[in-house]
Amino acid sequence: MPPLKTDELLSRVHEDDKLIFEAFLESAIKQKTTDSATVDARFPQTDGSNLWLEMRSESYRDDNGAVITIHGTAQDITARKTTEKNLATTRTLLEESQQIAKVGGWELDIKTSNLYWTAETYHLHDTTPEEFNPTVDAGVGYFLPDSKAKITAALDEAINNGKNYDLELETYTTKGREITVRTTGSVTKENGKAVKITGIFQDITQQKRDEKALARSLKMEVVGQMSGGIAHDFNNLLSIIIGNVELLESEIPKTCLLYTSPSPRDS
Repeated sequence: MPPLKTDELLSRVHEDDKLIFEAFLESAIKQKTTDSATVDARFPQTDGSNLWLEMRSESYRDDNGAVITIHGTAQDITARKTTEKNLATTRTLLEESQQIAKVGGWELDIKTSNLYWTAETYHLHDTTPEEFNPTVDAGVGYFLPDSKAKITAALDEAINNGKNYDLELETYTTKGREITVRTTGSVTKENGKAVKITGIFQDITQQKRDEKALARSLKMEVVGQMSGGIAHDFNNLLSIIIGNVELLESEIPKTCLLYTSPSPRDS
C-alpha cells in the first residue's frame, strides 16, 4: 500500500481532531532536529466506531535544513482509550454518588504522611484543593475537643497497632460550620506493619437531627399515652365514687337530718 499524502491522511481524521492533527503535521515539518512529535487522533470506521491511533513522526532534512521526508509510526490505542473513557465515566459517577450521599473518601500513606482527599471530602470541609492542603494535623485540628481526643486516639491505634475504627464525631469545616460526621479507617498492612489507612468521611448532621426529632416525638407520644391512661383511670375512679354517693343518698330517708345549725336561742 503506497504511503498516504498529507491531505488524504488529514481527510480521514475525525472532525474534532483535525486541528490538533494539523498542528502535529506542522510541527513535524518545522522540526529542526529529528526529535519525534506525537499525537493521538481518531479515525472513523465504516461501522461507526472510531479507531484511535497514537502517531509519532520524525523529520529528515537535507544539508540545508529543508524537510525531505517525514517518517512515522502509528499504534492502535483504541483499547487504552476505551479503558480511559470507562475510568473517567466511573470516576464521574463515583463523585456524583459521593455528593448525593455526602460521603467523601480519604487515604493516608503512613510512610510518607501524604493524605489524599476525594473531591467530596473537600466539599464537605467547605474547601477546594486550591484552597487547602490536607494533612493529618490540619484535619484533626478542626474537630471539637472531645472528638479531637477520640480521633487522635483512633489514628494512633490504627498506625501503631493496625486497628480499624468507625466513629461519629463533631467537627468544624474550614469555614467554621459545625457538622456531625461519621469517619472510618481501614488499615492495610505489609509484613504485619500498617502502611496505609483508607476510609470515608460522611456528613450525618441531618441524620442526627432527624434522630433527635424522632426521639422527642416518641417521648411526647409516650407522655401523651401515660397522661391519657391516668386520666382514664381517674375518670373510672371518679365514676365509682359518684355512683356510691348517689347510692347512699338514695338509701338515706329524706326526713333524716344529718346536721343542723345551732339556733340563736341555743346560744
